[in-house]
Amino acid sequence: MARLGLLALWLAGTVGTSLAAEMPDVRHVGLVAPNIVEVRVQAGRVEYGSQVPYHPQPGDRVDRKSQHRWLYRNGKFLGALVGRDEKILYTPDRRVGPVLDTRWADDPDSYRLTSPDDPAFADPGLAPTKVWRKTKPSDFARVGPWQMEAPTLHSLYLVLPRPLTIGRSYTVCFRGGYLPAHTFRYDPKTLRSEAVHVSHIGFRPDDPAKVAFLSCWMGAGGGVRYREGLRFEVLDEKGSVAWRGTAVLAKRAGQPEDAYKRDYTGTDVHLMDFSGLGKPGTYRVVVEGIGCSFPFEIGNDVWRKAFRVSARGFYHQRSGIALGPPHTTFRRPRCFHPDDGLKVYASTTPLMDTGNGLNRKDSNFGNLVRGKTDRLVPNAWGGYMDAGDWDRRIQHLKVSRLLLEL
Repeated sequence: MARLGLLALWLAGTVGTSLAAEMPDVRHVGLVAPNIVEVRVQAGRVEYGSQVPYHPQPGDRVDRKSQHRWLYRNGKFLGALVGRDEKILYTPDRRVGPVLDTRWADDPDSYRLTSPDDPAFADPGLAPTKVWRKTKPSDFARVGPWQMEAPTLHSLYLVLPRPLTIGRSYTVCFRGGYLPAHTFRYDPKTLRSEAVHVSHIGFRPDDPAKVAFLSCWMGAGGGVRYREGLRFEVLDEKGSVAWRGTAVLAKRAGQPEDAYKRDYTGTDVHLMDFSGLGKPGTYRVVVEGIGCSFPFEIGNDVWRKAFRVSARGFYHQRSGIALGPPHTTFRRPRCFHPDDGLKVYASTTPLMDTGNGLNRKDSNFGNLVRGKTDRLVPNAWGGYMDAGDWDRRIQHLKVSRLLLEL
């Protein structure tokens, strides 16, 4: 029998049955520094609820204590009844799929980086000296009354004892086969890096400012420190250089970014200016030794596309009108209109005594109801919804103001 290499023995190590049952998904592997490899892992997904006909059965119970109508059958939560006649059931969402074992993920011995053409990473490969992680929700599931769950997206930063070599191939291996091995070639011109940021909308040829940014916050590991004066290039679709420049430190970690002295990035931010590039086309920003950005476009209609998406979003949130062709394929009957029986009563509660003003302790709707009168407010319809409900809160007036300014 052929003798197994040390890496093969390490890969064959056992993991718990709960880990091996179903694997999280490796979405991307790239670099954020010459010696820091980022592995992006998706754990779980959401199966969304749907509206289905409701057929009452013995043992059904409807909780009407709130504005919702939660349905239980033999003690099990089934969803919410919707509609005036309560003939429709909106079933709950489900979070499905694996959960990342963060103890395993945070252990440097869970990883090996090997290479067939870089002797420094020959079998059995090198383990990182440290692993940093940041985790965020990637979706949202309402699984019960006021009970939420979320799948998660994890960025794992493997800090290696030495930098990788440009042009060489590498494989990230995971102990016990917990995740499938991932092979990549270290070529900053084609390997995307999370640290290189640019507008996904793009730029018009005559936009006065066209910039990208270099920054990376590693969660528990804090920000990556880049040396000043890193060179960058803007490449076209053929890989030809359309612009060259030098990154400039624009903000230090800890430096306030607003009047409340908040630091939103948590790391140094370097600015890369290519405002003089006006030729239409598709490009990517490449930073020496690190990687490249997502592709972006320079074109005359990039802002038109963004405007169309935003305007259609407003249209689909418009209250008091029916939605349908020719403006959209989505059909929705007119909602919250006085001609359909909606009645809106005035309240004497001042705005500043509600949760939309200064009163953050008491019930927002409770305060409004306590000030309720019998005086009807005529033609109280229209405006925009933020969640499919009738809540003409003062913040919504911003939409109309912005549209008037536009």
